[in-house]
Amino acid sequence: MSRIFQGCIEAQKEIKRDLFHTGIQVKSNSYQNKDVKDNEDFDSTEIQGYSYIILNFDDLDDLDRLALKWCMAEHSERISSKYVNPGNAYKLRRDLWGQFLNDKGEFDYSYNERIRVQIREIIDE
Repeated sequence: MSRIFQGCIEAQKEIKRDLFHTGIQVKSNSYQNKDVKDNEDFDSTEIQGYSYIILNFDDLDDLDRLALKWCMAEHSERISSKYVNPGNAYKLRRDLWGQFLNDKGEFDYSYNERIRVQIREIIDE
């Protein structure tokens, strides 16, 4: 499914609606180093094969400030060419992500570790 939205607020509202109507419930067995298979707090809803375009970002600042700040920080860390684990983005939502740090003060993996080596190849391609 591919959608085109005029602005950020429209995208947020419509994506929430799409999640409610077409989302698939996913029960995870683990998050990072934590067993969550019997914990409903970690169930999620996903739409697979979903893409969208936002044409105008004039209303970007009207989105939830903490969520937006976290998204921007997380994105910057994910695409950094430098090794980032744990980085600083998690500190904006430490109440959620702090529980997943291991004994070394890192996550068992980070998206930065998974994709940073591929970014240059993707750009070159």
